[in-house]
Formats: sequence, C-alpha cells, structure tokens
Amino acid sequence: MYGSHLEMTCGTIELGHDGQLINEANKMLQCVYHSHLSEIAFGRYRMLLEVPVWWHASSAFHLGMSTLNPAILESYNRISQRRANKPVLNSAPLHNLISKIPIMAAPALPASLTPALSDRDAIADALYRGVNAFDTADEVLFKSALTEDAGLVLNGTVMEGYDAIYSGCYANIAKMDTNHFLTNMRINITEESKAQVSCSALSQYYRGGEGMKPGSDFLLAGGLYAVEFVKDAGDGLWKIKHWTLKTTWAQGDWAVFGK
Repeated sequence: MYGSHLEMTCGTIELGHDGQLINEANKMLQCVYHSHLSEIAFGRYRMLLEVPVWWHASSAFHLGMSTLNPAILESYNRISQRRANKPVLNSAPLHNLISKIPIMAAPALPASLTPALSDRDAIADALYRGVNAFDTADEVLFKSALTEDAGLVLNGTVMEGYDAIYSGCYANIAKMDTNHFLTNMRINITEESKAQVSCSALSQYYRGGEGMKPGSDFLLAGGLYAVEFVKDAGDGLWKIKHWTLKTTWAQGDWAVFGK
C-alpha cells in the first residue's frame, strides 16, 4: 500500500506500509475532516458522512479492528467543545463508531451517461448498471438495465419478466451488504441492436448491516455470466434481454441468504 495516494480536502496524503496516513514531511498525519456533508474517496469507493470524523493511522484500512487513538480523541473533543454542540467521542472499537455514523451511497449517476458511449461501452455499462444496483439498492438503476420481458437463469432457477426478477433476485440481494465485480468481459455485437457478453464475476455477500462487523458470516463466490442484450429504441439504452449466471465456486456460508 505504501506510496498510494488518497485525495481529501486537506490535501494529498500517502498511505504508509501499515495503513498509516503520512504527509510530505513523513510525519504522522492527524487531521480532522470537517464538513456537514463530506465526501471521502478511497479509490473508486465513496462515502458521504454527515458528521465530522477523524481518520488516522490504520482507521481507513482496519475498520472494525482498531480503536481510536486517545491523543486524537482528546484533540477532537477539545476542538468540538469550541464549536457549537459538536459530539464528544469516547474511546471505542472503530466499527462501533462507524456503525453510528449515517452513511449514504454516493449520488447515483444517471442511466444515460455523457458524453455518449460507444456501443461496446454502452453494452458493458448496461451490465455494470445491473450489478451496481444490487450493491447500492438502486431500483431505478436496476430497472434501467433490463427489458420488461427479460429472463434470468440463476444456477438453474428461471425467472421470466422484470417483476419476477425483481422479487426473486433483486429484492433479496439489495438488502444485503454486497459487492459485485466483473472482469474478463468479451462483447460480441451480432446485429445493430443485439449483442452478447461473457464475463467472470466475483461477489461478496453479508447479511444486511453485518458487512463491517468482525466475524460476520459471509459468502464469497466466483462465477460466469452469459448475457444477451438489445438496444431499446425508446430511450436508446442497451439493456439485458437474457441473463445466465452460473456459480463455479464459493467460500463461506450460503445461509447468509436466509430470509
């Protein structure tokens, strides 16, 4: 991790070998990140925080295992007392603190991106919309990714039509703590408004609200997608017409999907 960069309003900092945040002088950086609605970005992941939060040492990469540094707590509380009714923090496991902070997903991007995408990029984006919607519980984004008569075959279970896919798949997955990653994507445009895609998928699943709790049950699964797309003549978006998902390996507990 050493040498990586993290962009924040306080400037550019580097990540030390043990997750430490260091500044240009190679000194430990202990800075409070203030804003009523602040955005913190870790690579491609963004969180919006509605309260001031201290980020220091291993906090960013060892959530749930670290405790807040007493010196930072003292400094934060001293600053807080000079400001209008800011909260006073007590030393506690960091995952307990984080669980009390209202965290929202970053504002969703529109289904139609600008500037206009090439057909190949737009086809890939349709699949990205579908899996990102699971992770962000964004029903509007999910609906934009599928046709009304779409079909889904999930490890042999067949769902026909958007409503069946929504109730049989999306509604269950969207309430969980998940991440879906796609790679090895190959796109074949068979006609002006038809295409096929094959790709590999890696997905992590926790029960809703348990993703940041140490020791929580989880399922990590790898699989293959085979997807057929059509271009919607109405809104111009490429959408999933038929989606086949096959899990090829899994690690963890399938019971996390229990209702």
